[in-house]
Formats: sequence, C-alpha cells, structure tokens
Amino acid sequence: MHIKRSLFTSVFLIGTCVCSSAGFTKCRYVPLSTITTALSPTSSRTVFCVPRLTAHFPLERLRSGEAEGISTEAASMLCEAAARVTDALHAPFNSIGLNFYRDGNDSVAPHNDRLQDLVEDEPIALLSFGGTRRMLIRSKRPGEPAVPIDLEAGSLLVMSHASQLHYTHGVAKTKAKVDPRISVALRVRPRD
Repeated sequence: MHIKRSLFTSVFLIGTCVCSSAGFTKCRYVPLSTITTALSPTSSRTVFCVPRLTAHFPLERLRSGEAEGISTEAASMLCEAAARVTDALHAPFNSIGLNFYRDGNDSVAPHNDRLQDLVEDEPIALLSFGGTRRMLIRSKRPGEPAVPIDLEAGSLLVMSHASQLHYTHGVAKTKAKVDPRISVALRVRPRD
C-alpha cells in the first residue's frame, strides 16, 4: 500500500494515483449545518438503513441547481470543493455522495466500493469536513495489519480503482467524544 501525505490539510493516496495539492488550503468555511440539511432524516430523500446519514447527487444536477433536497448554498460549496478536487486529480468526477457521522455511534463497516458502479482506472476521492475520525485501511490478505488514518477537517483520501480489489476501508464506532463529520465522496460513475 502506498500512502503519501501532502498539503490539503492532508492528502492520503491509496494505490497508484497522481495528485497535486494546489488550491486546497484556501477553502472557505461553511458550517456543517449548511450541508446536513440534505442529510436530514425528515427530508424527502431516501435515507438508507446504515449507522450514518447519507445522500447522493449527480454532480451535474448540483451544478445546474436541479438537485432536490439541498440548499443553493450547500450545493455551491460542494460544487466548489468538487472542482478543486477535480482540478488537482484531473479526474472527471460526476457523482457526489455525502456521509454524515453525527457522533461516535455513526460508522461504516469495512468494505470496498462496488467496482461495477465505477469507471475503471478513475480514482475515488473522500474529502472530510468537521470532526476527525479514524479510517482503517485493511488488506484483504490475512495477517496484514490495518493502517489507521485520522481524517481531519480538510483532509483528502484518494483511492485508486484497483485499490478496491486489494483493500477495505471503514470508520468504526468509537466511545470517544467526537465532533460531527461529513465525508464528501467523489466518484466517476458510468454514464447511462
């Protein structure tokens, strides 16, 4: 596994990705509440039965203002963040997913992304806002230790498409007091 730190506040690369950190230290502050309205369990959006709140938007619908269930301010901030990640990674991201971890009880089990839902050879980028949470990267080969990565506000985790074949990633529950966190997942999905 290749893990590299750079400026973002931190950039973590899993697998073989090419990345520049240009432009990420000047992100404007947006309160988490601006984004969490799209993740509210009372919204008209489908909320999946997972121990965190989730939402998904085609990036083009956010850019055009056609995305339902998200404020104009939140959509604008997410589009700005997506543009900066896109410029740095030179990847044609077209999908944005939001995961809201309200506290230490919210988590995601170790998993790999479904490769049939992704364009081969394109990266997956996870941008963190809010509180720090620890992600564990585990090899699928038995006996190899997990690699903990503390994803702080402003950090970017970049995973290659191929890394999904060899590693899992997850955020475990914790009894420690942690602040709310939003993970913004950028992916390149096949076009219909």
